Amino acid sequence: MRRKCVGLFLAGVMVSSSCLSTFAKNKVEIESLSGKNRYGTAIGISRYGWQDTSKDVIIVNSDSVADALAVGPLARIKDAPVLLSARDGIGSESMAEIDRLKPESITLIGGEGSLSRSLALSLEAKGYKVDRIAGINRNDTSYKIADKIKEVYDEKNMSIDGLMVVDGYKGLADAAGAGAIAARLGYPLLMASKTENLNQSIANGLDRAKVYIVGGVASSLSSYFKSPILISGSNRTRTNVNLIKEFYPEGFTKAYIAKDGKNNPSELIDSVAIGGLAARESAPVILLNPNLNVEASTKGLIGESLDRVVKISGGIDLQVDQMLGNTDIVLPIEKPSEGPIQKPRPSTGTKDRASFDYWNEANKYSNDILMTSEKIRAWNRENLKKTGLLRDPLSVANKTYGVMTRREIARLKPGYPGNVSFDSTANTALNPWETIYIESYSPNRQWAYVKSYNSYGWLPVDSFAITSKEDIRTYEAMPFSIIKNRQYLNGTTRIDMGNRMPMEKNMVLLPVRMANGKLTTRKINFDSGSMNRGYLPLTRANIVKQALKFQNEVYGWGGSKNAHDCSSLVQDVFKSMGVMIPRDSKDQEAVNFGHKMSMRGALKLAKLDGMKPGTALYMKGHVMLYIGKDKSGKHQMVHQYAGHYENGRYIRVYSGKITPVTIGAEGGRTYLDNMRTAVDWIR
Repeated sequence: MRRKCVGLFLAGVMVSSSCLSTFAKNKVEIESLSGKNRYGTAIGISRYGWQDTSKDVIIVNSDSVADALAVGPLARIKDAPVLLSARDGIGSESMAEIDRLKPESITLIGGEGSLSRSLALSLEAKGYKVDRIAGINRNDTSYKIADKIKEVYDEKNMSIDGLMVVDGYKGLADAAGAGAIAARLGYPLLMASKTENLNQSIANGLDRAKVYIVGGVASSLSSYFKSPILISGSNRTRTNVNLIKEFYPEGFTKAYIAKDGKNNPSELIDSVAIGGLAARESAPVILLNPNLNVEASTKGLIGESLDRVVKISGGIDLQVDQMLGNTDIVLPIEKPSEGPIQKPRPSTGTKDRASFDYWNEANKYSNDILMTSEKIRAWNRENLKKTGLLRDPLSVANKTYGVMTRREIARLKPGYPGNVSFDSTANTALNPWETIYIESYSPNRQWAYVKSYNSYGWLPVDSFAITSKEDIRTYEAMPFSIIKNRQYLNGTTRIDMGNRMPMEKNMVLLPVRMANGKLTTRKINFDSGSMNRGYLPLTRANIVKQALKFQNEVYGWGGSKNAHDCSSLVQDVFKSMGVMIPRDSKDQEAVNFGHKMSMRGALKLAKLDGMKPGTALYMKGHVMLYIGKDKSGKHQMVHQYAGHYENGRYIRVYSGKITPVTIGAEGGRTYLDNMRTAVDWIR
């Protein structure tokens, strides 16, 4: 083992040694941001994560952990550091850090009993704009924070996809572990109890959001929500472990380590300070107890992808080494009983129709590579020449070029539609790094009519950055990663499946629009749980595996509601493996590449019997992906769809589902009856 320790001085605050340790076993570097006290730790985190300035700063009372635990998602969406204060005054070192950051606004969390009026006035006297978020108690404060998050989302024409809920009185440690994960997902973190009704102002408008209830003591809250998902463990450690397993199923490259608050709940304040930054870096917060040996369940989190841990609490050096497997030293105290580890969700094994394992057992999908990446690139080039439904934007001469800097809806006419349940002007969602060229501008030049490789529409001009053809080609030639999940969400950064992002070493580059409209970039850590280096291999197994990720996603016409419709589901499944296909179902059905087969006339079931899993099935205005037979021998498909008929009655669905091919359509027919074309998107 080689260890190099360097002392850090941040804003006059001594932050304990930053120890970069390289271990022969797993080569994990260890850093420390633990300050001489909790105030110093928060300052150290601020300096570490915000080396220049910050538009916003959030201040919480260092002793009011309960009020502060829900602040992580707000810190992430504002990209703001969290600093600590006493009730009646901010310490000189914390004040110096605020002055260094030069924020435009400061948000105080908690009422005047937590952060006094005189404190707010002193900040205003220095010229800072001061806002306050406060409720009548800790639970109500979390609802007010959630309301503020929803305001920010509404301003960005985005919707909140989910919530995390913890017991506000008995589940503080659960909130500490959940905060960074909720922030990463863009979910508000609600604190509640069975003796207090959940605030309806935040529940309104979020009734379709996915809800995670965290911690066993919070399970009594499940009746407030429709189909909540419970994540818990037999103790705070295992709840923390199960949370991380749930949301980082394929591991992580970086982790922050904090105390679990079992000995002193006020120690959880370190988790508050790190939540927003951890979310930005897609890094979980692992909770350890300085008086206990590390449980096997926590050690089980450490995978080969981990290359850096950062301690934000002091006194846990031994536990970090135990977790990493770098010491045989154990504390001479009784270890907690390991017992059976509760899983995030009850496992139904091979009976779980939502799982890939179920379908793989029934169909034995092949992992043979159908086309190499090189052959796919060549095929894409051929197909660009074959059809006018695909184009290389950079091959169109004498245009202004750009790349998307956020996920935005390209619309059939300029302007937002307002608060409508069905966004009929939505044409498609364009994602960060997608190349566009500009055809024209609206009269007020706030909107531009653009074309991408397979779509078109009107975009707000602040959703893309202008750059040269040469710069775009340079970024396209770099190593890259793609989003392998249905959607990547980090704060307000949202990217759909299959979209590629250039990389420098282990960092992913995200595009940023500068004030002058030109392109620059910022770096984020590679997130192995959400990203893949390069495209996924094109295999039957991967096509089905990717398609199954769209189960229960709300239906999003033209990419609205931060979701997919039927044809963008198919598009993104194949995009994740590098295959370019048209955007709309009628265009996908019409192209002259891929293996096409007529589904008209009789013998449709016989054709399905010989069909390859991953084949796209087309009927008028709709497309589905065939995934094979279920264990009862019935043909099944995955699709985003509006609904079907049962016994003459229309059933509204508006979601991604696995269904039989024979679900009911209009006029007593079935979806199978209406199918007219099958396309296997393989050369």
